[in-house]
Amino acid sequence: MVSESPSTPASSVTPTPGVLWVTCNIMKREPHLSEELFDSWYEEHLTDVLNTPGNGGLALRYINADASVDLWSDPDFASRYAAPAAALERIRDFSWKALALVKLSDVAWCASQPFNDMPRTSKQVPQEPDGSDGSVFNCWHAGLRTYETVDRKDGVKAGSKWLVSVQTESADKGSFDKVLEAYTAKTGCQGYVAYRLVEGLLPYPEPPSPGNLPQGMVIIEFDGEKPSAEVIVGAKVVRIDVWDRKLARGDLELGL
Repeated sequence: MVSESPSTPASSVTPTPGVLWVTCNIMKREPHLSEELFDSWYEEHLTDVLNTPGNGGLALRYINADASVDLWSDPDFASRYAAPAAALERIRDFSWKALALVKLSDVAWCASQPFNDMPRTSKQVPQEPDGSDGSVFNCWHAGLRTYETVDRKDGVKAGSKWLVSVQTESADKGSFDKVLEAYTAKTGCQGYVAYRLVEGLLPYPEPPSPGNLPQGMVIIEFDGEKPSAEVIVGAKVVRIDVWDRKLARGDLELGL
């Protein structure tokens, strides 16, 4: 279970390990962008990510296991800016189709020059009006967050099919322990990582940041039967999703 000891602050000289959490859907636009194009671009993008100096050497991609989730749905970020205090409710009610997790040796990488210089255009997506390579910001909705590692057991590697993500309002030990009690004794559990949100690093964070996003995150890996979303009493859960692994790149033995 989660230790009482706090994790190292992101501002410390000591590297603070964590994860870059990226949810993504396709924008509705003309010309229509296909799921096949989305998948092909993601292959290219994860290569770019792992070629960027300073990352943690592992990138994983998942698809929401709920087949009813629409890949072209709009998260309506404008409404979050208009009413930041209601952001958690909007996060609770909205389903993302795609998730990418990038291992971070140090969360400060998300504020580094190499990160900011990472390619954000592609020849695969529609060109800009001036004929230049297309901007991914004009193709995908994306929610980016940086989390620092608070606790882990066996990590989350690339070998298991299922991932459960549990977003919590706070990142306190009590909430994490309640989540872990609900999941780690279940058949097929392979390991978990608990995280605390770190704000102020990303140039384009998921809105409305700072202060209005889930502060805690627990991800639990499973083999075998698809796990279910459990009712968790005693933790202020914002949202639970079950994800199906689609792609893994980098050193698969590292774990998140």
